Amino acid sequence: MKVETEPNLFEEFIAQQEGNNPAPIIPGDGITSEANDFLKTFGEQSPEAPVETPVEVPEVKDPEETPVETPPENPEAPSEEDDDSPEISYKAIVENAAELGILDFEDSDDISDDPDVLYNTIKKTIDNGINEYKDSLNKESKAFLEYLENGGDPRLLIQAESTIFDLESADLSDEETQKEIIKSYLISQEFTQEEIEEQIAAYEDGLLLEKQAILAKKKLEKLAEREKASILEEQQNAAKQQRDNYTNYINSVEKIIKESKEIAGLAISDKEKAEFEKYLLKADKTGKTAYSIELEKDPIKTQIELAYLKFKNYDFKNVATKAKSEATKELKKIFKSNEKTTVGKTATQKQTDDFSAFKSMWNK
Repeated sequence: MKVETEPNLFEEFIAQQEGNNPAPIIPGDGITSEANDFLKTFGEQSPEAPVETPVEVPEVKDPEETPVETPPENPEAPSEEDDDSPEISYKAIVENAAELGILDFEDSDDISDDPDVLYNTIKKTIDNGINEYKDSLNKESKAFLEYLENGGDPRLLIQAESTIFDLESADLSDEETQKEIIKSYLISQEFTQEEIEEQIAAYEDGLLLEKQAILAKKKLEKLAEREKASILEEQQNAAKQQRDNYTNYINSVEKIIKESKEIAGLAISDKEKAEFEKYLLKADKTGKTAYSIELEKDPIKTQIELAYLKFKNYDFKNVATKAKSEATKELKKIFKSNEKTTVGKTATQKQTDDFSAFKSMWNK
């Protein structure tokens, strides 16, 4: 018996669409109601297949291969190239001040445009002002000021000056003043007290007291002037000697540093010599060297340290011995073992603390 089956409508539809000229399937045209409903539904939902636009997927790179841009530490801070701040010309400042009569300045090609030109010009102006003030003083005042600058004791000079002043203002018409002046002169001549009393009595008896007082006054004034001149001269010589000693000291230090190949047992290069000399001798604007500044920080501790180095006679052998000992201990830790296999041999050798086995290995 032949069994009729209901055709597969979907397969029939696909077959028609794959043909060269597929015939359209019209709903209701000789097909069942079920197929008719299927075609209506398919036509409403799928009029045309939409064209899909390909989406480009970005390539994902290995983060280790991707360079990371490091942002600037301070993006708001302007760079040196973008810095529009005007440059300071110290020479221009000095020149303008000189035109106004504030500073003493004479320009030349060898003067550099840096802060030193301002400092040196101010210092020169002050020095010129001091010299002008000294020149305006009388001879005695100028000598006294120079005496103080050389480190002289003002009390000595004041005493000599006061003696001269007292003599000039003395009233020789007064008998007691006459006796005091005569007594002062005789003391300067190393008369004893008894001799002084006898001499004054003789002048009184001969009515020569006033006359001898006038002579004694003149002699005392000369003595006071000579004493004052001697004090000034001694102080000038002392100041000159002090300057000469300092100059000789500086020259000796520079010579020793220059000619030394080592200092306190430590080798020193030419570059270190220059730096050490600058540290020891070059003074800043306050008149202090870097070495003197270090001393002022803790003078007692620094002096003890220097004294101890001198006490040890600057012997750094113990330092070298200690370093060598520490290195030896490290080598022993490395090479000390129960057995050591030599290269290219299967035999083993005993390693001892005195490195005898280690030496034998390398001697073979």
